[in-house]
Amino acid sequence: MVTVLASTRRIVAAGPVRSGLLRRSAFNRMRVPEDIEFTKNRYTRRYNLATEDRVKLLNWNAFCIAVTALPIAYVYYSWYESSEDTDMIYRTMDPMREAKADSRSADIAAAVAMARSPHDEFLKGEERTKAKWAKMVKRGISSFIREQPDKFHRRARRGIPAEYRWTVWKACVSHDERFVRNVYWKLTGLGSENEQWGRAIKIDVPRTFPRDQATRNGSQMSEVSLYRILVAYANLNPDVGYCQGMNFVAGLLLLVSGEEEAFWVFVCLMEYDGLAGFYRENFPLLGRYTHAFDELLARELPDLRDHFTEEGVQPTLYIHQWYLSLFINCLPLQTVFVLWDVIVSDGLPIILSISIALLKVLRPALMQMEFEDIVRFFKTMKTGDEKCDATVIGQLLVRLSGKVEIPDSILESLHLPYDCQDPRNVEPLGLPPGPRSLELDRPLDGLDSDGTKPVAGVAQWLKSVSAQIDASWSELKGGLAGAASSSDERLSSDDAS
Repeated sequence: MVTVLASTRRIVAAGPVRSGLLRRSAFNRMRVPEDIEFTKNRYTRRYNLATEDRVKLLNWNAFCIAVTALPIAYVYYSWYESSEDTDMIYRTMDPMREAKADSRSADIAAAVAMARSPHDEFLKGEERTKAKWAKMVKRGISSFIREQPDKFHRRARRGIPAEYRWTVWKACVSHDERFVRNVYWKLTGLGSENEQWGRAIKIDVPRTFPRDQATRNGSQMSEVSLYRILVAYANLNPDVGYCQGMNFVAGLLLLVSGEEEAFWVFVCLMEYDGLAGFYRENFPLLGRYTHAFDELLARELPDLRDHFTEEGVQPTLYIHQWYLSLFINCLPLQTVFVLWDVIVSDGLPIILSISIALLKVLRPALMQMEFEDIVRFFKTMKTGDEKCDATVIGQLLVRLSGKVEIPDSILESLHLPYDCQDPRNVEPLGLPPGPRSLELDRPLDGLDSDGTKPVAGVAQWLKSVSAQIDASWSELKGGLAGAASSSDERLSSDDAS
């Protein structure tokens, strides 16, 4: 009886509890989707927070590494670049000089290996560079220059591929905007109104680029075309007319382009880029650039300038030839092409930086030379261009020129009017540039046949050179005083001969 009562009491007591549990279970079953979603969101938030923490930590580590490593890398790169560039240029130019008979074979092999070392550095990205320039030309090089000038100048300093060089040059001087159809042929049809110009041009044209030299560089130049370009420009701008040095500039343009396009790019360089100031009467712009170069030389290479002063080497002895021909008559043609990429894209003042860069490269050798050796060296820099990689020399000179800063005061002086009373407008002291048709490529009579200086000394030598210049000018004026035939007759006589 007691057992039955106890069982009954348990059943009665368990009934409400069980029914409540059943109700809770049903309610819980209804909340299962909400709980799952809540749990998922909670763990998702935790995962996202953990991921964000990891990313922040990773970014912080990367920042710390960059802050530590980049300054070290920059210092090392600057040191490496400044020390290696000069060595590589000098070693690359070293094969241009004759090897001494008593040099050991091991030294020669080492020099050849060092001369070849720059090749790998500059030829690695050649295909990538061509692809970039192809994309720029396809897009429109003129619009690219206007929209991204800084990027264009950086790429131009690294080198313009030969197949795109003329297209880029034309865009830099705005050839298409300044080209006028048929004007060139009308100017050539006028002949040479000034017979002195015609005779001087006729003398200089055959000596501009010897045929073997042009053929060796993979180019051909028509002497008749060069004659017509120079006569046409003299007719276009009689105030400038013709001056020796212009034949090298026009001749280089003819090596990479057709006749009419070369003429208009020549006009753009002369009239719009200021090159005509080099060839005007009294050489006003040449005097300014010579003074500016002397200031930069004293600032960048004071020891070399002092050495030149002690030896009696005036800047006019070499810088006039460099600037009147824009380095064409002084350096190998392939080097000149690379330098011209920067001159055309950056403007004429860049020749000051290039001149200083060239002297920085030659400084170790020039510091050991006396007057006679310096004169001979400057006159023979272009020889032996087939024995060295001239393109690499040009690229390294461009890199070094980027480190030569030209003060604003010098840049402003270069753009003053020619009649302004500025000391740089005065003809520089030392060797005068001579008449406007003085031969740049003829050895001076002040040197003996072997290139040595007369025993009388530097002062006497300078006087003899000055007298020779005056005599050459008088002789030239006397020879040009007679009557001459028309330009067509001159060209026909040249062809017949």
